[in-house]
Amino acid sequence: MAVSIDLSGKTALVTGAGAGIGREIARWLARAGAEVAVNDIREAHADAVVNEILEEGGSAISAVADCRDDAAIDEMVNRVVASFGGLDIAVNNIGMIPEGRGLKPFTEYRGDDWRDIIDQNLTLSALCGRAEAEVMASGGGGVILFVTSGETTRPSPFNAAYAAAKAGINHLVTSMAVELGPAGIRVLAIAPGTTLTETVA
Repeated sequence: MAVSIDLSGKTALVTGAGAGIGREIARWLARAGAEVAVNDIREAHADAVVNEILEEGGSAISAVADCRDDAAIDEMVNRVVASFGGLDIAVNNIGMIPEGRGLKPFTEYRGDDWRDIIDQNLTLSALCGRAEAEVMASGGGGVILFVTSGETTRPSPFNAAYAAAKAGINHLVTSMAVELGPAGIRVLAIAPGTTLTETVA
């Protein structure tokens, strides 16, 4: 059964959209008719996805930002609103296992490992969600979607810090949904399993 989704007239921001799952989410939102802001820390990657969307007849802009900088998150969201006139859909796909931090026995995770992984997954997702919710609340509502992980649904040996950070996002989502619902903001999460992205390959 085919499902047709029409997002014409809607605006969307996808973080971590320069490759992998984020890239495909951005492309499919554009195919459904949304104007899409493509965020990535790597300008060349964001520009490449924007060009793919434009070549397919969609509408997109680059929203390069290093979301490890709190101010950069606010600047990114404000830039998207200024470009599109508002923000209807936000997909927080941002998150990673920093190089050298993942896939090790639990007893080998040190403080810096935990802080870096929690920060680049749970904390950055929360800060993006805050900035997005702020503009959506003033604009009449919207949808905020977080990409978590299938690692939150099963034991995750040698990957405990990443799985714990993503599990934290799941609880963040339910808390935000209850708090922001009265403002017309729906908050959701998807938890994909292992996906053959460029990094996984």
